[in-house]
Amino acid sequence: MSAHARLAMTMAMVVVSSASAGTCLLIAAAFFRRWRELRYALRVHTLRRHYRPGLERLLVGATSLAGFADPRELPPASLEALLDPLFTNSKLSGARRERVWRLCAETGLIREWEKRVAGARPGDEDAQRAGARGPVRHARQQQELRAKSIRNLGILRHAPSWPILLMALDDPHPDIRLAALQALGRMATPVTFPPLLERLQAAVLAPAVFPPAAAFESALSGFELACAPHLMPLIRGSPTSLRLAATRILKAMIDAEAGRAPGLLLEAPRVPVGPAELVLGVLSGDADARMRSAAGEIAVDLADRRALGVLRKLLLDGEGEVRRRVLRALAGRRQRTPSLLPEIGDRLSDTYWEVRKAAAQALLALGPEGKQLLYERLLTAEDPLTRRQIVEAMEETGSMSALVADYGAGAGGLGALALEQLATTEAPSGLAGVIRSLDAESARRFVARFLEEVQSWIGPATTREWEGVPALQEDLGFAAA
Repeated sequence: MSAHARLAMTMAMVVVSSASAGTCLLIAAAFFRRWRELRYALRVHTLRRHYRPGLERLLVGATSLAGFADPRELPPASLEALLDPLFTNSKLSGARRERVWRLCAETGLIREWEKRVAGARPGDEDAQRAGARGPVRHARQQQELRAKSIRNLGILRHAPSWPILLMALDDPHPDIRLAALQALGRMATPVTFPPLLERLQAAVLAPAVFPPAAAFESALSGFELACAPHLMPLIRGSPTSLRLAATRILKAMIDAEAGRAPGLLLEAPRVPVGPAELVLGVLSGDADARMRSAAGEIAVDLADRRALGVLRKLLLDGEGEVRRRVLRALAGRRQRTPSLLPEIGDRLSDTYWEVRKAAAQALLALGPEGKQLLYERLLTAEDPLTRRQIVEAMEETGSMSALVADYGAGAGGLGALALEQLATTEAPSGLAGVIRSLDAESARRFVARFLEEVQSWIGPATTREWEGVPALQEDLGFAAA
């Protein structure tokens, strides 16, 4: 064998050996990593099984831990692993969150989380010293731990941590910035509202910024209504995008406040004077239709005597979208409806079909008075499209089923007259489906009463037995669905 052939063979053997050794090392590393993961999972499982009874007793306020292992005896790292499911798989609220907060404060976990959030970041000396174990992997683990720490502080609403979380908004890693913003939104500490509002402005004016403007809007919307005066300068004189963002935040604040006392109008001091004046005196006449829509959606919750006039004006607004959104707001909030029912009824003949639909749905949602007005308009409307749209709204909201059942039970009034007109003149396909969905006895009662009521136009009483829906449709003269 020549020298060149021997050299080539030697090189080939070296390459094969190197490849085999590399493959073996990769396999060994994968097995080692998997072994460490399984060992950690087993340790956590054992930990939770051993300490879960004591933890549950702490969370329900038990004063004695006799017979159970006390989780407060654990080192911080083990206690953190034990508590992690509470932060990831369930919602902590009320007394339960208070007890978890006390446990974390008592054992020093909150202090550890704050140190971690404010501690080494990728590229710092601590991370570089850990480079022997793999700088990229170590950096990723640190980011995940810091994000979890931020999440936990936010869920527990540990207000003293707000300075650290504000600094985390400038972290080089986007996940840390987003987690910090979400935590600040959960805490809703009033002192953080102005700096977050400044960052919202930057995010709106520079869409490439992360977290995006929508994330800042969501966080700011969770603050108390007392912070609303900070929004006034933006709503009064900023670029349109900023005005809309600030108005959406104001609306979310007022919606949340109204949700705490459903059925009651908001009045001072629950609503600051500045925002109320701005909504009723400026936004309701704004040149931008979106601002006028927001003014109407907010006005339905305000106890100010001017709110009714604003709502009446907006129900006649030149933009169909404004009228539609105000109608939907009135349907969701029933405070204003008794005095505005005529104006809502007038929108049944609106030039835009979406407004007519919203008006019909609003009347159906507004209790007996709204339904009676809707039935009256159905009986008197000359426009077939208006009648058709009322019927569609009744079918979509399920009101038709209740009306048919009431009719079969002998109910009278405008509802009975409207149903008879539906069956004889409008011939809605949905009515057949409603009858099919009724139980046999309710369907028979409906048929018996209806045939008796319309005997004058059917002619002599039919001798044919009731055989189900197809026979009813043939007798009553409307086609099958």
